[in-house]
Amino acid sequence: GTSAVKDGASLISLLRRPQVHYDDLRAFDEGCAAISAEIAEAVLRRLKADSETIKTVSELVRRHEDRFEPSKKAVKRLLGKTNPEFFEMLLSLMEADEMGKRAEFRFPKDVFDEFHRLSAEIVEKEECFSLKNLAVSGADLISAGFEPGPEMGKILETLLEKVIEGEIPNEKAKLLSFVKNEFKM
Repeated sequence: GTSAVKDGASLISLLRRPQVHYDDLRAFDEGCAAISAEIAEAVLRRLKADSETIKTVSELVRRHEDRFEPSKKAVKRLLGKTNPEFFEMLLSLMEADEMGKRAEFRFPKDVFDEFHRLSAEIVEKEECFSLKNLAVSGADLISAGFEPGPEMGKILETLLEKVIEGEIPNEKAKLLSFVKNEFKM
């Protein structure tokens, strides 16, 4: 389950630490998370874990040192690259990792509280954070006269970015109007 995945990621993220030197007291060498993710994958394969667990734990370990601002836009972007369940596991792992640091080097707890609050709010209000919840789809663009192809993906990504930035509301009519004005059919 989710708890076992998170616990496995917590344990494995620590495996490489004794072997990686400190550049200073605040940060490990940038390669630490990537090396730990490789170790996670190897250990879980030896333990015959299922492929989804291997993928999830490896990605949690790889990303647990990432830092981003506690803003709605940043949280939406991260949710869009992952999913709400993964995001919550990642936050929990990051919080646990911070507890192992000297107090003066820890990321403040209230920052993690804000990440949790923002994530819950975005999910609860069903705000747009991925192409799945964008009010316009590829089929809508085809109906509007656009040709299928790589350009359509770029258009959808542009629309998603505009919605996340708050430049356009996630409303089908407004999104299609923007597309018709900004892109050639």
